[in-house]
Amino acid sequence: MTQPPNPGEYPQGQPGGYQPPQQGGYQPPQQPGQPQPGGYQPPQQPGQPQPGGYQPPQQPGSYQPGGYQPPQPGQPGGYQPPPASGGPDFGKQPGEGYQQPGYQQPGYPQGGVPGDTSYSVGDAFNWAWNKFTKNAGPLVLATLAYAVAFAIVGAIFGFLISSLTTTTETQSGSIYGSSYSYEVTTSNFGAGAIIVTIIAALVFFVLGGAIISAFFSGIFDIAEGREVSVGSFFKPRNLGNVILASVLVGIITYIGFLLCIIPGIIAAFLLWFTTVAVVGRGISAVDGIKTSYNLVRARLGDSILAALLSYVIILVGTVLCYVGLLVAAPLAALFQVYTFRRLSGESIAPLTP
Repeated sequence: MTQPPNPGEYPQGQPGGYQPPQQGGYQPPQQPGQPQPGGYQPPQQPGQPQPGGYQPPQQPGSYQPGGYQPPQPGQPGGYQPPPASGGPDFGKQPGEGYQQPGYQQPGYPQGGVPGDTSYSVGDAFNWAWNKFTKNAGPLVLATLAYAVAFAIVGAIFGFLISSLTTTTETQSGSIYGSSYSYEVTTSNFGAGAIIVTIIAALVFFVLGGAIISAFFSGIFDIAEGREVSVGSFFKPRNLGNVILASVLVGIITYIGFLLCIIPGIIAAFLLWFTTVAVVGRGISAVDGIKTSYNLVRARLGDSILAALLSYVIILVGTVLCYVGLLVAAPLAALFQVYTFRRLSGESIAPLTP
């Protein structure tokens, strides 16, 4: 007859069972070589970590505090081991590292992130020069095409105005038996000439607005980090509002110049960003005027420096027999767009290596 176990003793040989924990740890099962449920190795000595960081398995469905649950049967792939310390993915949450399209990585020189309104005239010029040198072919060819178009239209209106304002008369006579004749040219700026001049001004405003709409479309493509070709500068953006904005700015500036010149200079300065805002943001002509006025007032010092440097760029191009404008005009446009976007807190493409 089997004797009952003494108090505190447990029968040996229970398959798969555990002994009462001794000093904070589990004893291995009594059956030697029998695998633990779930495929885990027997626990180590107290204080020694389990291989892989897992604790002994709990009852099905229980949660292991501070660790990972073993993969369930049929669960695809289970849990992946955590990334090694110091690796490229260490410390990242799942899904982290995805870069939203259209935003640049932080840390690029002379770039910009949304909301950054810091501005330097030197950085603006460096960025404009960098982008010009990397896109010189399309920029120069587009500028040349628009210059030829302006020259043709200007020559046509110049001929019309000249024919309406110039009168040539032939004077003849004789002296001491010798006859003579000569021509006298007089200028008469009549009503016809005035009408043609007004029409010419409107045509130039409209043509200028169309050119700005198309040319600055390519400039904004560069500022947004897109690759450009010659065709990029012949795709107008917001054409109607850009033309209207050009006409309004021209009229306001012209009236200002009639009022002793200085008001015209002030008006041109305050409205400097009008067409750029209309092209870049797709807003109305009136909103473009308001945007330029408010931005210049808010960043008066930076705007003055930028406008002066832009004027110097164009002046240098003009002094170089107008050929320099093939470089100066696109360079000034890039400079203006960079200035507008930075002062407005909009993002801009980084320098091209």
